[in-house]
Amino acid sequence: MNEQSPSGRLGGASLVPWLTLLLLLMMGLYTYMDRPLMTLLTEDMRRALGMSDFQIGLVQGLSFALLAALASYPIAWAADRLDRRWVIAGSLFVWAVAIFLCAIAGSFTELFLASALVGVGEAGLLPITYALIPELFTGQARVLANSLVILFGRVGSGAVFAIVGVLAANAHSAQQWLPDSLASLDPWRTALILLAIPGPFLALAALGLPIRRRPLEVEDQRSGHKAPIISYLRVHWPAYGSFALGIGLLVFAMTSLMSFLPVAAMRQMGASQIYVANAMSLATIVGMGLAFVLVLGISALLKRRSPGREPIILLLVASGGCLLIAPFILLTSTPLQLFIALGGVFLCFSIGAMSFPNGLQELTPVDGRARLISIVIMGNFGMTALAQPIAGLLSDALDKSGGKLLVASIAVAATALVLSVISLAFCARRYAACVKAVQS
Repeated sequence: MNEQSPSGRLGGASLVPWLTLLLLLMMGLYTYMDRPLMTLLTEDMRRALGMSDFQIGLVQGLSFALLAALASYPIAWAADRLDRRWVIAGSLFVWAVAIFLCAIAGSFTELFLASALVGVGEAGLLPITYALIPELFTGQARVLANSLVILFGRVGSGAVFAIVGVLAANAHSAQQWLPDSLASLDPWRTALILLAIPGPFLALAALGLPIRRRPLEVEDQRSGHKAPIISYLRVHWPAYGSFALGIGLLVFAMTSLMSFLPVAAMRQMGASQIYVANAMSLATIVGMGLAFVLVLGISALLKRRSPGREPIILLLVASGGCLLIAPFILLTSTPLQLFIALGGVFLCFSIGAMSFPNGLQELTPVDGRARLISIVIMGNFGMTALAQPIAGLLSDALDKSGGKLLVASIAVAATALVLSVISLAFCARRYAACVKAVQS
């Protein structure tokens, strides 16, 4: 594909594209805050609404991820045909309204529906950001921008845990600033309301983003033919399918661990909300930073010894490393030990997260890449939707009082990791041949 800058594309040497990307990433991080905040507020919500662990899993997993997966394609369709600034603004506004509805929910059903709407609001931001990058940057600047999206997202998610920890711990102090009708609400409801307040203002800011109203036409549209996705899948479905399944199972495992281990630390080990928030923040930031260094070093080594297979090897290292560390979490007896072990798992997962985009891009043809990648992302949403309800259901089956949440989370994650390693190993045998065929 021609790498020359099309008319109207922002130049890579300008600060405007980088500032635009920064604003998009900050908006994305803002809409990520609901998940760690609701994790910290889980026990308060469970007691207030009388929910079981299975219902918690439905609220934080199935409702959010399933609707996000279903909404992602229609939102992407709208972004291809409408003014993308309005699509981004609409997503932010819907997200903020949905968080407010979560705050005033009076039952499990109301919270489930509101949480689903949160997923709809969040579904479009990251795909639109990835779609905009080729229009904002060219050459090596584009490579750097894609890498920064991953790094900023992971490190930023660690900082988000610290921010929402402060929000959860101090929500009661802010009640005096709310209207009388809201000031008497429980602190967990107040925390969610405070999170929703900046949303409409960010939505207005999105309308001023210096981006093209509509995306640039891609080369296959200009030439008048459709991408041969069916032909590709007919030949390469074993490599593509096993890659997608291995990634999905890895996401499934990490969703179970990252969602319920913080809850187990508070419920079974007596950790405070602020301790859990700071520990998750530190584990996330340190794990991602170390993974960034390791991926660069290991990739350089593999490029000399196993050229063309670096991504799939790194993904096998990621899944295998998570599988080796996860069972040791059952041996922990203090929050500190638990979060050290969880940090090790997150380090391994981060190696996979940084290798996944590169591997999928190499595995798929240029003229059908966006749609093939979207299928994998939708599958990941589906895995996210299933992980928490399954872990919660197993926890309820083992102990109705919730005392086996740690065991249930590890059991579900370890099973998924075993299957992930098997699937990625199957892909590794076909990966190089598929990449060679696609690039020829």
